Amino acid sequence: MPPLLPLAVTWRCHAVDQNAGLLDVRSDAGLANVASDCRMLFNVTAGGAGGAEVEFEMSYVPVSPLAVLAVPVLAIDNALALKFLLPAALDRTPKLDKFRKLMGALYGGAGIAHAIDLLGQSKLLAYAGAPVFADCSPLGQSLAVAWCAAGPFAFLCSRKGGATADLGLAAYGLIEVFCAAVVASTAASGAMGTNALVNAVGVQAVIAFCWFSLSTQPEDA
Repeated sequence: MPPLLPLAVTWRCHAVDQNAGLLDVRSDAGLANVASDCRMLFNVTAGGAGGAEVEFEMSYVPVSPLAVLAVPVLAIDNALALKFLLPAALDRTPKLDKFRKLMGALYGGAGIAHAIDLLGQSKLLAYAGAPVFADCSPLGQSLAVAWCAAGPFAFLCSRKGGATADLGLAAYGLIEVFCAAVVASTAASGAMGTNALVNAVGVQAVIAFCWFSLSTQPEDA
């Protein structure tokens, strides 16, 4: 969908110094009836861990009140571009590693949420057709604790990346499905236990499909 007010600025490279990390682009005409003598100055310096830091300065001569009113909008736009969009465009992390970190973070949060729930009303257990944590057998309580611990374990493994991250994700998935299967095997759980098992298997199947799809993609895909 085109913008309501089609805006176009033609920039020319005024100066560039690769050694100093400077890029100076200007537009004398600027934006018709809005601003003139526009300038964007980029200063790139070496950052930590082999990265880079980008300083950005922008200036222009207002021609209409619209240019003055647009200052807050431009500030937000520039901040988003430099702090989020530019790092994302330069990020060469393989998609599979990004997926590992994402799932590790989600599993870590889920494990903590499950632990909080167990200490409270055990609504997740009740939803699956199991008794509250305090009424579970020692085996059931052990499995519930393992389920909670699998989340932070998956998160820590995901920070290592590679096969270690896969181990954490697989451990969480297997423990979740096994716990759901144990609940479903009890007559007391009824249809709720069966539904919980089906849901657990379905979720893990989708995650496994995503993992295999990403693992077969070229690194530059």
